[in-house]
Amino acid sequence: MRNRNADVMDFYRQLSLLLKSNLPLPESLRQLASSFRNRRFRGMLEKLAADISEGRPLSTSMKQFPEYFQPFQIKMVESGEKSGTLFEILAELAYNSHIDHQLVLMVKAFAAYPLFVIAFSLSVMFFLFSFVVPGFRQIFSELLGNSILPSITNLVLDISGFYVHYFNAILGLLVVGWIFLLWIFISASSLSSLCFIRLIRLLPLSNMIFGNLAMARICSMWSVMAKHRTPVHEALEVISGLLEIPRISKALKNVSRKNLEGRALAESLAEEDSISGMISLAVRNSQEKDLPDELATLADIYKDRAMSSIRNVGLTWEILLICIMSSIVGTVVISLFMPLIAIIDKLGAC
Repeated sequence: MRNRNADVMDFYRQLSLLLKSNLPLPESLRQLASSFRNRRFRGMLEKLAADISEGRPLSTSMKQFPEYFQPFQIKMVESGEKSGTLFEILAELAYNSHIDHQLVLMVKAFAAYPLFVIAFSLSVMFFLFSFVVPGFRQIFSELLGNSILPSITNLVLDISGFYVHYFNAILGLLVVGWIFLLWIFISASSLSSLCFIRLIRLLPLSNMIFGNLAMARICSMWSVMAKHRTPVHEALEVISGLLEIPRISKALKNVSRKNLEGRALAESLAEEDSISGMISLAVRNSQEKDLPDELATLADIYKDRAMSSIRNVGLTWEILLICIMSSIVGTVVISLFMPLIAIIDKLGAC
């Protein structure tokens, strides 16, 4: 199933090519509409074409569809319309959308293994504690009578008793969990993507991934807006509204406010711990005309870091899961084996 973001990315790329070949914008949109399978997306493009035929700007019409177009993208399209460089703006948006899309796919690819292993492991634990361990409880009771069991064995038996007592509730939670997990990986809706991002943030070390992604997005979007002379405070305000990490979004808003008050941009950036120092250094040591290129270079660096973080964190998740599951299985086996020694000794004595 195609993701909505993939459709938007293809829209920018194809529209840029059609406009570069001097095809009128309304006709370009109509041609694009016929090339998309998604009915809602086709309808949206036809609506855009109809609005533009009536004399409305593309950026104005795009505002009617916030589920497809982000404020940053609409702002860039508006800038391209005013400067006569719309096809260039669209090409840049297509490139940035492609990079963002690839990064999200990489996160999903590396997160799939630990998330599904966690779900599978919880299912195995449910089976063990609900069906296997209760059988050992009966064996211990029949052969050892009132003998005192090791503490670790009692703990495992108590957990098993909890599972048996709340069998239906735990089974229901497992089923819902599996359905939810499959939904966030298969569905192309914005809600599933939002739930996926929030779920991944609960995993250890995920801040390494999302921190680099946020810095890459800041540099990438700021670079595009700087190329088209968007005021700094306005650019940072728009970008802050598109970030998923509240502390970084708040930091950008603070920098935007200070810049509007006349404070030096590099110093304002350096005062915010949530914003990488490399960005403030780039601003401090670059001339205004070179800043867009410097920010674009930084964006590539942070994207590479994000990809590296995804690989490293994914490997760490796998190792942690192996250790945790080995510990759980080992504990259950040892707890059930220890009373068996006493049973063997008792049978041998007989």
